[in-house]
Amino acid sequence: PVYDVNCSGRTPPQSPRWTLNLGVQQTIPVGTGSIVAQANTHYQTATLVGLEFLPQEMQGAYWWTDLNLGYHADRGRWSVTAYVENVSNKTVLNVVTPQPLAGEAIFAAAVRPPRTYGVRGTVSF
Repeated sequence: PVYDVNCSGRTPPQSPRWTLNLGVQQTIPVGTGSIVAQANTHYQTATLVGLEFLPQEMQGAYWWTDLNLGYHADRGRWSVTAYVENVSNKTVLNVVTPQPLAGEAIFAAAVRPPRTYGVRGTVSF
């Protein structure tokens, strides 16, 4: 199938009307090192994530929050940090594309990662 798409007066794909990024970090000295707590959050309004301007390609407004809590040794020689990304486990569409098949439209979607957590370590020498 061939699509005739008129983009006149439409918001371009991947262009939310509003975005808001907030972050806070607190460092607390402990002995010869420090504890670092950090929170970051991102909000964006509804966004078209496809090129055909179809309703199935619209990602609604969402918040995305990441948290980190780490210990940093004196002079940055090593650190260990626990993290949680996508705290609310929100499913967020990254891109949607129609996949015409036998006359029916099927959509393929790529999504951002679900809630992810773990521990990171670094060593400097």
